[in-house]
Amino acid sequence: FTKPAAAPLVALLKTKLGTFAAPFESNLFYGKLSYQVDTNQNIEFTANIRDEKEIRDFGGQIAYENATNYRNSVNTFSLKDKYASSDWVNEAMVSYQKFNWNPRANTPGQPQIDYNGMLVIGQHASTQDITQERTSFRDDFSYVGISSHSIKVGGNIDFLKYKVQKADNINPRYEDWWGAIRWWGAPADFSIPNAAYIGIGNPNVDASNNQIGWYVQDDWNVTPKFQINMGLRWDYESDMFDTKYVTPTDVRQGLQGKLPSNYFTDGSQRKQFYGAFQPRLGFSYDVSGKQKTVVFGGFGRYYDREVYNRVLDEKMKRQWATYKIRFTVDGRNQDSNPALAWNPIYWTKAGLESVIASGQAGLPEAWLMDNNTKPTYSDQISLGVRHTVQTTNLSMTLTQTRSYNNLTWIFARDAAGNKLNGTIPGSSAILLSTDDKRTWYQAMYFQADRPYTEASGWGVGLAYTLSWSKMTGAIGEFNFDKPTPDAYGWHYQEGDERHHVVANVMVKIPFGFRLATIITLGSGPAYTINDNFNDTAHDGVQSVRLYGQGRPSNRKEFLIPGVKWAYRNVDLRLQKDIELPRKSRLGITIEATNVLNTWNYIGYNADIYPSNQAPNPLYGRPTGVGPMRRAQVGLTYTF
Repeated sequence: FTKPAAAPLVALLKTKLGTFAAPFESNLFYGKLSYQVDTNQNIEFTANIRDEKEIRDFGGQIAYENATNYRNSVNTFSLKDKYASSDWVNEAMVSYQKFNWNPRANTPGQPQIDYNGMLVIGQHASTQDITQERTSFRDDFSYVGISSHSIKVGGNIDFLKYKVQKADNINPRYEDWWGAIRWWGAPADFSIPNAAYIGIGNPNVDASNNQIGWYVQDDWNVTPKFQINMGLRWDYESDMFDTKYVTPTDVRQGLQGKLPSNYFTDGSQRKQFYGAFQPRLGFSYDVSGKQKTVVFGGFGRYYDREVYNRVLDEKMKRQWATYKIRFTVDGRNQDSNPALAWNPIYWTKAGLESVIASGQAGLPEAWLMDNNTKPTYSDQISLGVRHTVQTTNLSMTLTQTRSYNNLTWIFARDAAGNKLNGTIPGSSAILLSTDDKRTWYQAMYFQADRPYTEASGWGVGLAYTLSWSKMTGAIGEFNFDKPTPDAYGWHYQEGDERHHVVANVMVKIPFGFRLATIITLGSGPAYTINDNFNDTAHDGVQSVRLYGQGRPSNRKEFLIPGVKWAYRNVDLRLQKDIELPRKSRLGITIEATNVLNTWNYIGYNADIYPSNQAPNPLYGRPTGVGPMRRAQVGLTYTF
């Protein structure tokens, strides 16, 4: 059913092909000033400044002109006071951090145009500018005055301010093409897009938040061989889920009686969560009493903080609306959705804005968060053994992590399961939050390490991971294929990798140099397959997504005969320290990453399209490649 692209378009897209640099610039500064008040007290001031620029998100089916220019800065300043007595130590710290995240279009100008996966050209559609300021006060107190016990208590209070700009689709974005996938009244030259997206409104939000936490921990030496670690932590956040948000009147009136009341709030229905108690228990047992064979394990509960940027969408989708405007050749409906007859003026931002002003545009979305949403938490358990054979340390660990209350978004539906899209004025899709998503991870770690010493002149290490990672719900923030995350069942996550090996070797070579290499091998991450076999004419039969079932096919033998790896990487590092007068030292470092220039792929064509009832011939082929060979030289001076 797919028509070929016309020659002029092919010629245009070929002009966008080529090899382009992906520059990355990082400016780092670290400084520390210490003052020894007396033998018991030390005051320390540190400054850590990082400013980075990077051009990325291009390659494969994305042209360089659609790349994103990422600017990221993190500036942290802290003042710490440490006071030590004979049986206790107190550390008090105040810090300030300013973080800015600012991805934007690298080449402003043309609108973003997606030619059905052939190539995405034009200016990147969206921009963000997010600033977070954090002022933190922290205190940690350690006490060893009780025999066989080491007790530690502490707490923190953080004050945060956010300035957020999320201008999604501020630059028009066009996709899908009637000339390519339809056969009635449409040319085959990709001249008429199926849809255009444009954002309009106020993209700015300011907010504040406070975080409080405390903990108590006891390391108890029950016997010379047996140690228990017990602890309890509690965290609180004043505005993790935008507690003072008020549901807009039109949304409430349009959906009253169609949704449970917990999706509407007048600014008082969302209560702060006080239940983030996190017990931890660990143990270690020295079998021989000589630290030769040690059995260890532990259990812990850990609460996570929801990223404010994700919660923000409920508010942002009302004040910064993204409109989807549909087109056909003659203005007939598009799969039962209203559409406009195509006019070349719609290639401009002004043309699309005129459609919105006239009231003919597709309606924006409405997002509603469950007032009873709770933060994500995970339960982790591990059991392992360490054993020393002469100078070699061996260890094996089994671990499992189960995570609950993962936030995601689903379509609002009525009792019969039908979507409530378009049921209120000014909104198209109605999205609801749910925290029913779950994840599961299980792994075995094996490590062997012979540490480097100047006397021996060599060291070697090996780490092998065998793991499985599963989840319910769709991968990502949205669960649109099914009514609830549980309806997906358990499936592998994207990125699930069965085997992973990291080996390192360090040797002393002539002239005082040390040569180190790190070899990383992996069986390759899983990806999601899009099976559109039954979606031949958009006839209402949903395509099927096979989550985490795609596996890399580009495996090759490397180092180990008969064993094939999808990821193969070798890094080298050459280092020499030169002693200088007055106890100072100059360090020279030469590093080379991916020295074999291996093509490690980071994306795969995951679509199976119906073409004469045959699978997509490009299915499974790589669409992107990771960093290639790179070298850098560094100097350090310590005094």
